[in-house]
Order: sequence, then structure tokens, then C-alpha cells
Amino acid sequence: MINILKLLIVFIFVSCAHNKPNYNPEPIPKGKSRIIVYWPRQWQSQWATFRLYANNEKLKILKNEHFYAIDHDPGMIEVKSHHTQDSNFIVLMTVLTKADQVYFLKLDTQPKEVTLMSAYDDIMAVGSIVSGMKSEMKLKEGRGSWKDAKNLIDKEKAKAVMESRREALGYHVLLPMEEQIAIEEIKNCCRE
Repeated sequence: MINILKLLIVFIFVSCAHNKPNYNPEPIPKGKSRIIVYWPRQWQSQWATFRLYANNEKLKILKNEHFYAIDHDPGMIEVKSHHTQDSNFIVLMTVLTKADQVYFLKLDTQPKEVTLMSAYDDIMAVGSIVSGMKSEMKLKEGRGSWKDAKNLIDKEKAKAVMESRREALGYHVLLPMEEQIAIEEIKNCCRE
């Protein structure tokens, strides 16, 4: 039992050490250009993964808090990404690269600002939907009132509003980033 406990402790230390940011770029191969695609920590989409392509060549699946370096011949490079579960929402960024230069693209799944008011609106919409569901049950049982009919209408309106604001699975953007800002973000969050 003690040996198993020791082994478990060693395993935890090793796995924790492996999960630390490790941005330490190797030199760019002579005559090549490099694009680094990174995805800093974003808790709302932390379990998502995105498939990366360069000039339609399948490269890697990018996870939250990771980065990937693409070494390529200089010129126009099309970097494409989509959610691994939904390839309908594809983001394409074309980068004109020069030899021996590094370019940074940040994958961002939260480009919309969340405000206190938008959170309040969502909570109120959920409340309307729940009230509408309760009223719908009463009306089906034949014991509802005009207020239940109104709640049912409010439920449908709230559902429509929430559906119109909900982003598709895989919604994200690729943002070109200034080198110093990108390096700081990658050093603080990402591993290869």
C-alpha cells in the first residue's frame, strides 16, 4: 500500500511539472518563416479543441493553453482552423511571410465582451423559460390561466432571443498579434 502511495505521489509531481508553460523556441530553419498559433487559457471553452491547417495541409489539434509552431517556405500562407467537432465554422487567416521572420496568431474563443448587463439578461431569459415550462404543463393539464398563457409566450420569446445570441459550436477568431505581447502571453500560459 505504501509503495502505491509513493508511486502516486511521484506521478502527481511528474504530471504537474509537465504541465508548466514551456515556451523556448528553437531557431527558425534557414530560409524558412515561422507562424506560431497559440491559445491562451479561456475557461468557457477549456475542453474544446481546434484542428489547424497550413495551406490545406492538416497539422495538429490545438488545445487550450497550448501553442504550435508552423515552419514554412516564405510567401502567402493560409492558416485555417475549425472546432474538431464541427467543421462548418472555419476561420481562415492569410499571412504574407518573409524568410527568417516569426508571426503570431492568437486563437480567441471569447471575442465578445461579457458585461454585467448581458449576464443579467441571460439570467432573466432563463427565468422566463422556466416559468413558461411550468405554465405549459398547467395548460396541458387544463388548469392554467391567462397568466400561464402569457408565460408561455414569454418563454418562446426568451428562447428565440437566447438562440439568436448563442454562437455556433466552434465559434472563434484568429488574431494577428504583436511579437512582444504574444511572447508574454505564451510564456505565461502555454505549452507545446
